[in-house]
Amino acid sequence: MEYWEFDIPVFLGTFKTEIRYSLILLDKKIISSNQIYSNLNLDQFGSKIERGHFPDNIMDPCND
Repeated sequence: MEYWEFDIPVFLGTFKTEIRYSLILLDKKIISSNQIYSNLNLDQFGSKIERGHFPDNIMDPCND
């Protein structure tokens, strides 16, 4: 059996989720990892999405 091994960051936070890592090759093929259980800090995403806000449609901005 052959495999590749990569070091990945350890995420800490209160949001429990499953993530995958993807490797995009030069010929546009995508290789994805198995699911990894992780806890994320939502502030790491740096977006303006307010917690608890669910947009109604694509044009619904999330204002501060």
